[in-house]
Amino acid sequence: MNVNTKLIAIISFTLAFIGTLAFRITLPVIAYYTKFTLKAPLFIISLLFISFIGVRSLSSVIFGYLVERNKKILFSPVIFTLINALVTLMFAFANNVILFILLRGIQGFLNGGTWPLIQLLVAASMPVRIRGRVLSLYFIMGSLAIFVGNIIYVVISPLPFVVQLSISSILFVVMSLISFIFIKLTYHSVTHLQRRTAKSTSKRETKSAFAALVILGSFIITFLNCFTMGEFSYIFVMNSLKVSKEVATLVLAFTGLIGLFSSYFVSWLADRKSDVIALIISFTFGILSILLVQIPTPIFFYIGLTLASIALKSYVPLSRRIVVTYSSKPSLAIGLVNALTNLGSSIGQLCLAFLLSSKITEISPLMLQTLIASPFIILIFAYLMKNFGEFSKLRV
Repeated sequence: MNVNTKLIAIISFTLAFIGTLAFRITLPVIAYYTKFTLKAPLFIISLLFISFIGVRSLSSVIFGYLVERNKKILFSPVIFTLINALVTLMFAFANNVILFILLRGIQGFLNGGTWPLIQLLVAASMPVRIRGRVLSLYFIMGSLAIFVGNIIYVVISPLPFVVQLSISSILFVVMSLISFIFIKLTYHSVTHLQRRTAKSTSKRETKSAFAALVILGSFIITFLNCFTMGEFSYIFVMNSLKVSKEVATLVLAFTGLIGLFSSYFVSWLADRKSDVIALIISFTFGILSILLVQIPTPIFFYIGLTLASIALKSYVPLSRRIVVTYSSKPSLAIGLVNALTNLGSSIGQLCLAFLLSSKITEISPLMLQTLIASPFIILIFAYLMKNFGEFSKLRV
């Protein structure tokens, strides 16, 4: 790794940490404010996340497509993070849940034009042999920011609502400045990546099938483990364990932290050994987590949350690595991964919130959700095992 590559990696890690921290501080702040001040039920709270994720899904694909047409779109994160700083403060002046949902939708659009493009630049600027581990460290910094954000919330929870939001807003401004420097350093790497993928014609059909499988998997793994994401996760943990909001926040913080560092080894495995084995580990942990969180014993619940964290935090960098490495349209591919990741979590939460609220069946809501996804799970595992040898040898 040369000096310039190291500098880009360090800036990207800083960007991931500050940008994620800016947003994540607002999650428990808004989740608990919506529940305890606005008196919204769990189903309505889930709509905050669904609004954000749904719009982000659409905008991530749009901006992924636009980058393929015009590289100048890569500078949109600089403007969008500044706008996000203003939108964050606007929550303090909203007085009903409808406005909160609308503002989360606006943030979803802004994030869809920010993070997928930054992830593309991180992947494109790194050599293939270390791409998975750099992406993993990039997302680890983001996950570490989630942990720090949860801890910060516990400290700032007695402060006025507007003060809590102001901390997040200031961080968005800092992120905008850093993103400008980062994009200037990595801007031309996307052109080089597109040229390399255009020249690489060998095994194109196999590579395209592999990338498509991973894109589908992004939907499935977030659909299964949606209970660990967004505002919904804080209320889900609080209700499941019958604990206070501060304890629920700490549970999510520490289980996420363990999952965070464990996920690096899955990325190391993908870089050094096999993408397929890493994918199988992620999916297996994601499925096991669902079984464990339903056992009415706290220790199993904690283990289940940790396994879900490992599954998601390992799959995120792994999926970006694979689609950017093997897809002929990396900008669009990474937009699709982000879109299906977001759709999986939002549709999953919508289903789960409805099942938990209505209690229309004796079957556990999480198990029923797993049964819904089972045909796709079987398809993914069958396809991976059938083509195990061929996929394992894929390298650019």
